[in-house]
Amino acid sequence: MTENYTFLQTADDEAVVLNRLMINQDWDLAERFGVTPEWFPVYKKVARALWRARNSGLGADPLAVTKVDPDLTLPYLLNLDYDFTGDITPCLLRLQKHYREKKIKELAVHLKSKPQKASEIIERLNELTAVPTNGEFHRPMTQLYKEYLESFNSPKEDFFHEWNLKSLTDVTGGIEKGKTYVLGGLKKSGKSKFFIDLLVNCVNNKIGVLFLSLEMGAKSVFQWILSRLVEIDSLKIKLRELTELELAIVKEAQWWFKENEKLITVNTRPGLTVDEVCYEIEKTDKEIILLDFLQRMTYNGSENYATQISKGVARMADATKRANKSAIFICQVSNDAEGKLANVGHLRDSGGIAEGVDCIIVWNNMARIRHEDNPKPLIYLNVEQRDGPRKRLKVRGDLRIGKFEDLI
Repeated sequence: MTENYTFLQTADDEAVVLNRLMINQDWDLAERFGVTPEWFPVYKKVARALWRARNSGLGADPLAVTKVDPDLTLPYLLNLDYDFTGDITPCLLRLQKHYREKKIKELAVHLKSKPQKASEIIERLNELTAVPTNGEFHRPMTQLYKEYLESFNSPKEDFFHEWNLKSLTDVTGGIEKGKTYVLGGLKKSGKSKFFIDLLVNCVNNKIGVLFLSLEMGAKSVFQWILSRLVEIDSLKIKLRELTELELAIVKEAQWWFKENEKLITVNTRPGLTVDEVCYEIEKTDKEIILLDFLQRMTYNGSENYATQISKGVARMADATKRANKSAIFICQVSNDAEGKLANVGHLRDSGGIAEGVDCIIVWNNMARIRHEDNPKPLIYLNVEQRDGPRKRLKVRGDLRIGKFEDLI
């Protein structure tokens, strides 16, 4: 008689099933739980840790697993289902649910006994209860159709935000919620300055931005924002070589920073991991996430570097979709693109980046390509989208102040 495991409710039950998968490699059972052979090593690792935790008297929930296997960190466990391309398996979904319910109960008890830490505990409770369930990703077409009709009465900001270039908004339909974009180009060609221009444009439209800068420090980011805001050469701001009039303009800008302080979050911690970026994306209250840049992140794994980046991008894109945010990542192109117009194939360590994101914008600074010293270069943007047209856009940039505009 075929055994039915659909009744499993607790982490102990999960441990039994996972242990059977580990020892017997029972693929009939594995298929019922959505576990395919290429995923088996991960489940095997989880099963072994669950069994060790249970036999050591530590319990069999994910928190105990982290004590017996240092590789099974909490962020890793809570995002484990999204490491795979298939459906979320019942095993890991219940493990996650079991952990969250357990922690919510513990925090509720602490809330009564430690009122002085109420705000901190409530914030953690909000994080736990905000995690979407699998059911939210399975929605009937009739509901989606109804929402589409209702959307005509809603402001466009509920669905997308405008780029800092009208031509880019027209081609892509704006920066859409739930979508991930990659901006690729040669190093030192103005990509980070484009990010600053986009940040200022978003903030001026009261759109919150999280800027993860793995390359520039906090002071450099501030100086570039100030330079773009007051339209004064960033080098003059950095060296403090300002005229009296320019200094007066800089001082006037303080109101902008005070008024929009809560709309900007800048994280300049170097070497962020994929887990840390996913956590930042899901916990932030900002609508747009800017990451500068992919090659400066820390990737852990035994696979080749290009594969690690591709999988990391896919995970961060999934986190963006779950959080209903918009994310834009800067990516360098390979040295093969020197002296020529770059395309998607030139993305450095690209692997499957193109498959993991919704839109790729390849940045071609013509002065940089021709090795010319021109602070106002012509820039071609080659836009390739998953569900939109291909197009080449023509832009003029002023790299001294980080300002960009369309060319007809």
